[in-house]
Amino acid sequence: MTDSSISATSNAAVVTLTTTTESVVVLTDILSSVSDAGEGKLVNATVALTPGTAATAATLRVRRGSGITGTIVQTVVRPVTAAVADAVSILALDNPAAPSSQYAVTLQMTAATANTTVAAGAAVASAADVTPLSP
Repeated sequence: MTDSSISATSNAAVVTLTTTTESVVVLTDILSSVSDAGEGKLVNATVALTPGTAATAATLRVRRGSGITGTIVQTVVRPVTAAVADAVSILALDNPAAPSSQYAVTLQMTAATANTTVAAGAAVASAADVTPLSP
């Protein structure tokens, strides 16, 4: 296994989501190549938000790449209360990961009739050993 301490961290400034449109809220740096067949990438992200009027749920996704069209690695859907500050977290394992990987953390609201404000967000991505244990 290569050095598992390889990591990237990005923080989001204030982001406004237009009603129910999926948007990138945090973007990791590009991680170095994976050299062992038993390595994947682990992404951990948290987003602080205030849901817009009528919002009922927040969908947080980790996608490969830098936008909303990349392959979905993990999705979390969590109930929220409109206009009440909240935080949503996600943990994703990308296995097998691309040799050099960047990840976009996206947010999409359900039923929002007004914009949602993301006050802050952070993501940490690192190499992870995913080699199965032998019996």
